[in-house]
Amino acid sequence: ELASGRGGRGVGLQAYQAKRYDVAERALRRAISESNADDSWVALVSNELGAVLAALSRYEEAEHAFERAAQLGRFPEAMVNLAKTLAERGDEAGAERWLRKAAKLGDTGAMGDLVGLLAARGDQEAMTWCQIALRAGDAMPTSRLAFYYAEGGDLAAAEGLLRQAAHLKDPVTWFNLGQVLNQRRELDEAREFYRKAADVGHGASFTALGMLVEDAGDLEEARQHYRHGVAAGDPGAMGQLGRLLLASDDENEPDDGQEHLAEAYELLERASDLGDDHAPIYLASVLYHLGRPQAAGQRLRRAAEMGSAPAMLLLAEHYQQQGDQDLARQWAAAGTSALGNADQVARIRSMFHESLYASAEDDQI
Repeated sequence: ELASGRGGRGVGLQAYQAKRYDVAERALRRAISESNADDSWVALVSNELGAVLAALSRYEEAEHAFERAAQLGRFPEAMVNLAKTLAERGDEAGAERWLRKAAKLGDTGAMGDLVGLLAARGDQEAMTWCQIALRAGDAMPTSRLAFYYAEGGDLAAAEGLLRQAAHLKDPVTWFNLGQVLNQRRELDEAREFYRKAADVGHGASFTALGMLVEDAGDLEEARQHYRHGVAAGDPGAMGQLGRLLLASDDENEPDDGQEHLAEAYELLERASDLGDDHAPIYLASVLYHLGRPQAAGQRLRRAAEMGSAPAMLLLAEHYQQQGDQDLARQWAAAGTSALGNADQVARIRSMFHESLYASAEDDQI
């Protein structure tokens, strides 16, 4: 038996967190129908019901629940949720309308989403909302607009925006500014911003620092940064440390090499599960080292089918070694097309080739 009224809301939220969406829906609907509370209460629970219905992919019903919440309570969170639901259903105009309502109520998350919509179509109004959000103490909309400038190749504009937001001491802003400066080859200042972000625990900044010092030839310091990044949960750090351990295997005594391979495999598995792009490829390297070429091929194929161009190229070489020339040509063409130019193809092959096809007999755990 479900609790009624306000107690029903608690049951519904617990069920939602446990992904028991059918129970959550019944409890929240009952909480709404049996409550004599004011509109703000009904708006709150209707917003939560909308989240449950969206999780069930019942988007039209979710839209109605979010709209009820937005209209009853001038509830910015519900307006943003409604905008996201409308966008998923292809109603960009409706999504923008509700984002504007929420942004005008001061919701900086809505401002960020609105900036994304405006920037995507080149509307200069995006800058206005960035300035409003900055005055409210939120750097996220500015970071979003800077991303669009950087993607379009205007690194100077991206840098200028991020510098405007840097005083808010937001680690994501510091990291993004480091990335832009890195691309502009202003490496000393890039390092400073990475360190600022790393000092407050930003995982990707540890990884970026590691890559900078590794490029400068200091592998020991790079490992230290990557290990800090792993401790902070950054999948990129897991992938980079796994790659370094794999590369250092040949430089160690046999017992040390076995330990490195085991740790590399564990790190690369974690990084791959968390979505790091290159980890499945380095994981394939470990499997080749272990004399398991079929398992390596499966890893490469999984990454290739998810759209990784490097994996496509290396899968082509895998099939070539296995004697399947048709599949080798198919994946080579797909990888070359995805990368777009011969220099990129050559760079990817040189980056991974040496370790990928190392002799299995030399490196057994």
